[in-house]
Amino acid sequence: MTPLLIPTKHPDSDRVFALRRYFIGFLFVLIFVLLDRTTVYLQILPGISAWYPPVGIALALLIGMGPRYAPLYWLAGLIAARVNYHQPYFSYIFLPGNLLDFGTYTILAIVLRRVFKLDWRLTSIRDVMVLSFLALPLSGIAAFLASLTLVFDHVIPWSGYVKASLDWWIGDAVAIACLTPFCLVLVMPVMRRFAGLPQTAADIESASTDRNVHEAQGYRRAIESVCFVGALVGSLWLALGPRSASNQNMFYVFFLPIVWIAVRRGLRGAATGILMLNIGIVLSLQFSGGDPSRFAVLQLVMLVLSLTGLILGTLISARDRTEKQLSQEEERMRLLLGSVGEAVYGVDGNGDCTFCNAAFLRHIGYPSSQALLGRNIHDVIHHTRADGSPYPWTECVLRNALLAGEKVHLPNELMWSSSGQSFPVELWSSPLIQNGRVAGAVVIFTDITERLCTEESLRLTKEAAEAANRAKSDFLANMSHELRTPMNGILGMAALALDTDLSAEQREYLGMVKSSGESLLSLLNDILDLSKIESGKLELEITNFSIEDCIEQAFQPVTPQAQEKGIGLVWDATGVPPLVRGDQVRLRQVLINLVGNALKFTKKGEVTIFAELSNQTESTMRFHFTISDTGIGIPQDKQRKIFEAFAQADMSTTRRYGGTGLGLSISERLVKLMNGRIWLESEVGQGSKFHFEVSFLPADRQSIRPDPDDRAIPEQHLVLIADDNPVNLKMLKRVLSEWGVASVTALGGFEALDIFREHSLRSVVFSAALLDIDMRDLGGMQLPKLIAASAAATQVIVMLRSPLDNERANECKRLGIFTILKPLRRLALLQVLRSQKGLPPVASTSPPSSFSTPTDKISSNVALRILLAEDNIVNQRLISRILEKMGHTVVVARDGVDALAILSRQQFDLIAMDMQMPVMDGLEATQKIRLSELSSGRHIPIVAITANAFEDDRRKCFEAGMDGYVVKPVSAKAIGDEVGRVMALFNQAQPETVQNESR
Repeated sequence: MTPLLIPTKHPDSDRVFALRRYFIGFLFVLIFVLLDRTTVYLQILPGISAWYPPVGIALALLIGMGPRYAPLYWLAGLIAARVNYHQPYFSYIFLPGNLLDFGTYTILAIVLRRVFKLDWRLTSIRDVMVLSFLALPLSGIAAFLASLTLVFDHVIPWSGYVKASLDWWIGDAVAIACLTPFCLVLVMPVMRRFAGLPQTAADIESASTDRNVHEAQGYRRAIESVCFVGALVGSLWLALGPRSASNQNMFYVFFLPIVWIAVRRGLRGAATGILMLNIGIVLSLQFSGGDPSRFAVLQLVMLVLSLTGLILGTLISARDRTEKQLSQEEERMRLLLGSVGEAVYGVDGNGDCTFCNAAFLRHIGYPSSQALLGRNIHDVIHHTRADGSPYPWTECVLRNALLAGEKVHLPNELMWSSSGQSFPVELWSSPLIQNGRVAGAVVIFTDITERLCTEESLRLTKEAAEAANRAKSDFLANMSHELRTPMNGILGMAALALDTDLSAEQREYLGMVKSSGESLLSLLNDILDLSKIESGKLELEITNFSIEDCIEQAFQPVTPQAQEKGIGLVWDATGVPPLVRGDQVRLRQVLINLVGNALKFTKKGEVTIFAELSNQTESTMRFHFTISDTGIGIPQDKQRKIFEAFAQADMSTTRRYGGTGLGLSISERLVKLMNGRIWLESEVGQGSKFHFEVSFLPADRQSIRPDPDDRAIPEQHLVLIADDNPVNLKMLKRVLSEWGVASVTALGGFEALDIFREHSLRSVVFSAALLDIDMRDLGGMQLPKLIAASAAATQVIVMLRSPLDNERANECKRLGIFTILKPLRRLALLQVLRSQKGLPPVASTSPPSSFSTPTDKISSNVALRILLAEDNIVNQRLISRILEKMGHTVVVARDGVDALAILSRQQFDLIAMDMQMPVMDGLEATQKIRLSELSSGRHIPIVAITANAFEDDRRKCFEAGMDGYVVKPVSAKAIGDEVGRVMALFNQAQPETVQNESR
């Protein structure tokens, strides 16, 4: 994208520019109506003009100033239709016909600007060809359609429809080929500056290169211009003068002055000459009494003449612009070579010096390059090794690289100055390849004496910096605790308030408060994770888990965002065992971070996760994950930076897309913690691929459930799968194969329909058909309806990217079509396949994970007496209210001492304990409670509700005797799930107690 160059504006400049834009709009309407009026006066034949200039200026305005001026175009056209042609309001031509014509050119301008990225300055032959070969056919379509309205209004008979349409089209085409380029090239730059539109670097460069380098200057230019006008007038006299009627072959003379002007003045001159010549032709036909029968030929001549001059002028301007740019580039390279700080020299194939810059001469102590040119540079600066022994040219690394045509980088090499002093340098050598042969090399080196001196000091300060970094992480952890406590009140109270009767405005405000608090909490969690890693307090939790389940779970939190943006989420795994041993929570966190980052920078397309087993030994298994997207891509020089904390590719990305830049940094450190590595492949505009490899241990077992038949799908014989995404297609076929289900795949809707019909002819029935609703060919409900309506007893299952609206959902229900949302989860697919056979739904086939915590439904429905130990008044109110809304009875204690006193007088089913409280904290209070239970034999479940979020804090809670752990800020779901889990475990340990309490 061309960068905008926005000048500093006066405070009142916006108002002035707004008034100027209104003036431009008024002036456009006035000129449009007047030009339209001239076509009435300058009709060559009754009702027909040689051209229609209003179309030319209107299209130029829409292309150069933007489609926002389309309403003015429509208004001007309707005024002209009424004032100049007296068209009735209630006629086909006035509203439908004119709006059809105006709408066609508005759409044309939008397509040219947004689809074909037309440069309104017409700086290249591509721009001219796109404008010509798109605008001219569309103008013909508009003319033929608009002419129909004249027939419907009985203005012209059906017999004259084709001729009227052709005359209309030729008139518009001549104006587009003649007047539109003139306005774009000569008028539009002035209008855009007058309107205060921001200028780009391309605008300034185009303005600086508009003048043809071969043009005459001064009085010669004036004389040449007079000659141009004389040539134009002469060609008009020869072709359309009094004696031209007898010679029909004189039209070619029009091309001579246009070619001359184009060669001398480029596109600007050609556009001006074409306009003048076409005006002359129209006036000559009107006032010279020429033969009207030649009108059709002249119209075509005007069109061909305009296109010829336009293309020739563009080629000449492009040539001159290229010559000027090459000249500027040569000058720039000369200045760059002379001003660069590094020493640069070149050698030929024999190692003799061909050029050098000032920095090179300064380093080696030579006053000028004359004494070095033609000499073997190795003998001048590279002749001796560090130990003082000679360094022959035949043994030089640079010589060998030169002969082999290879690049070489020497991080620490020794050079010698003319005074005999040596100095260390870092050196790069690149070969010069000409016509497939090595013509020499360019060598760049920089003096690294100071750098070597500073490396030692850097090494000495590294430990101090690491210690400071750990201190910073500890500070962030403490700050996190202090922030979580008030945030708990903000989020919790906002959630409680949203459950009450509120006005729409109050609900909107509280929703904003809750959303902002959740964003702050997400940032705080990222900072806390970073501080955990940097302080060395993050430990991996090793359990058996399924990598495929982990991928499915990683998609869950980002699915709403993907559905909102219309981006597909797909995944597949190759060679991955059912279970491995590792930290599934941290693997899922890395996947969520990378997928979330991909979604942030992707506007359309898809995000894909692919996992495969890359290496395996007896003790470890190494897996390769790839997260690819179709987003904006990352420049090569920014790819390392994005893994730094609080960094993104550049600050403009931060402003445009948001984010803190912590996600990728945390992901990189988690991958390293799991003995892996992460890297990136990306090109700007081509999307990105994030790769990482991690190592896991073989699982204790490889069966996800003890009963392998639980995955079986009875009565499934053959399934048809249709999807235009090959990754999704491959994954579905693999999963069905693992379940023992045969399948046939189709990469698209039409292919699926052909396969279905072919099998039907062979009396082969598909038991089910998995169909993607978003296929490009035969998408939507067409294919599901066709298969559902067939005689075959095939159950149709539609895969959706987002939920259906009520109408389509009711239609699916009426047709007996099942639906399943993407990204596909194997459990959901299994349940749909089983339910369509009338079988009961199955339980999850995935091993338990920390992503969802099992709860006991009976326990969660039982009202409990809960003692809440919390010193913060806001948190007391919040947690009490959450628990009371669940049906529990809550008694509040302000600290650990108060909790012990209340517990000595009353009986409770559960204790919710804060860790940090005055007088006595939660850990000490829990220890005293557990000591007292040694004599009573009763165990009271205790759940920690704390802002301490480190793993050490969790371990301390369980070591003190607590049964559960909830991190602030709390939510009703988090508290409910943890209380349900703890009470379920407690009830399983004491079944008799549960029964008694239930009774």
